[in-house]
Amino acid sequence: SLFASILFTIPVYIILHEGGHALIALSCGARITEFSILGAYMRYEGGTFTALTLSLFYIAGMLLPVLISIAYMLLYRDAAQSVFYRIFSFLFPLILTAPALAWGIVPLLYLSDQAPPGDDVTGFIESSGASPWAVLLGAVLLFAGCLFLAWQRKIIQNYWAAVRRVMSRSRGAKAVPLVRIGRYPPYTEGIYGAEQKDLRGCNRQLRKFQP
Repeated sequence: SLFASILFTIPVYIILHEGGHALIALSCGARITEFSILGAYMRYEGGTFTALTLSLFYIAGMLLPVLISIAYMLLYRDAAQSVFYRIFSFLFPLILTAPALAWGIVPLLYLSDQAPPGDDVTGFIESSGASPWAVLLGAVLLFAGCLFLAWQRKIIQNYWAAVRRVMSRSRGAKAVPLVRIGRYPPYTEGIYGAEQKDLRGCNRQLRKFQP
């Protein structure tokens, strides 16, 4: 359940992240020339961007996955007992929202002139003119809000309950040694014993006919 959820969610996140950029680029008249899931990038040509639309372009890669995550959590079914569903429903929103934490780290690097060039957060700060501290605070509040929603919808609690159920099953599934009687397992002992009884019965019958 864990690995299947991760293998499914990571490509979905890449599609949503790059798709967020692509949607804003298309809305500005650009043409998408490349869209790679394996390489996790998109390229475009043309388009007319203003300071606002360029800021939206940079932040859309983070916002679209977060919005999808919030929508999924709002539709979460608490009564569902499936272990896979509970584990997936925890990891899916987590993987989609966790990259928002970068929006809380990069502003600190930006303040110390160590922000990575070409990064979405750097591009947003420079194109929007927003304070790095405001970006940091917004990212922390956004991630904290998602955690609160996950707790309120009992996604976190149900996840740990599912994990405990899986662990208890794995402990209970340990091999139980067969109960042996003498040198033979029960099923062999039964056959062997029956053969012995038949032989003893034949010997008694033979002794009756002996002079």
